[in-house]
Amino acid sequence: MNSVSCIIPVFNNAPTLGALAEQLIAVTHHINYRAELIFVNDKSTDDSLAVLLAMKKKYANIKIFQLAENCGQSVALIVGLANATSETSICMDADLQDPPTAIAELLHEIGTYNFHVVFAGRTGKYESGSRHLSAHLFKQLFSLLTNGAIPANAGLFFAIKTKAASNFVEY
Repeated sequence: MNSVSCIIPVFNNAPTLGALAEQLIAVTHHINYRAELIFVNDKSTDDSLAVLLAMKKKYANIKIFQLAENCGQSVALIVGLANATSETSICMDADLQDPPTAIAELLHEIGTYNFHVVFAGRTGKYESGSRHLSAHLFKQLFSLLTNGAIPANAGLFFAIKTKAASNFVEY
């Protein structure tokens, strides 16, 4: 059976964590993958850690990493990727903005075309006001700096092969 590591940075996501875990387990079971759920708690100030610990008692395939300081989403992703054991990892937000059902398509694309990374694009408005504008400008700049290798509409929902992730983690 194939396996996949799902990397989820967590910051004050207590209300969505249970539903996210249930959906991830259901989706990966449906597509015949063994899932490793890696939650990296970025020093949440809500009940996220308590929810994660309760989930770990319910599901054996959950790993929890607790950051000592609030370091941001990028550091949480690196911690998750550094501890993933599957050939492929899925990285996604914990707030259910991205549908776990799309994991099947990400895994299909990365496997069929032997890509190292596959990003899911976003459409619509996910943030409001200045946060949306600053995120849009940052993503446009990042896309330009990578010569379009990373799409301007890419969010934090992507699949990455372990080899590519290890190169990223080392950097």
